[in-house]
Amino acid sequence: MPACESQDIASADKLAELGGNGKIVVATGDCQFASGISCHFHTSMEFVNTTKLKDDEKAVGEMHCIVPSADANSPTVYGAHVRCKAGTSSATGTRACSSALLGILDTANCRSGWKCCDNGTLTKPVAKQSDAEKMLRPDFRICQDESIEIDCGLLHEMHGRTANVGGLGEAITGKFNAGDEKH
Repeated sequence: MPACESQDIASADKLAELGGNGKIVVATGDCQFASGISCHFHTSMEFVNTTKLKDDEKAVGEMHCIVPSADANSPTVYGAHVRCKAGTSSATGTRACSSALLGILDTANCRSGWKCCDNGTLTKPVAKQSDAEKMLRPDFRICQDESIEIDCGLLHEMHGRTANVGGLGEAITGKFNAGDEKH
């Protein structure tokens, strides 16, 4: 993916302010915030290449926050490869869906820059997408390859999803926070 321009990421540093504290969506284990922002995480990496399908050695997962846009079929998706700070897990959390979860994606945390996939497709392999999913064309903003370290207590009560590797078509599970999350 090409590097993002500054205008592509301007709103990323305002996500925590826009979303405030959210709540768990019981049916999915995702976080729902104000302004229609929702976040979820995967137990392995979604944005990968053929030389790096997953990173179990560092227990890398991926978090995505979806922000509605003027075009309902093209939300902006901010994401990052993430790993847990030592001594943290979802079980160490005390409040589900803290605005600090959104703050992870501000430009200070993605300090090495963002990669953009304008008008991209969902990462789920096409054969596994529903008709409604096939209509969505999210604009992805993903932190560059290096994962960022987070307090995994911010994922308290969320449910990790299996990662789908777009283009390669292979669903992978990985080991990210595997002892604490359902997948």
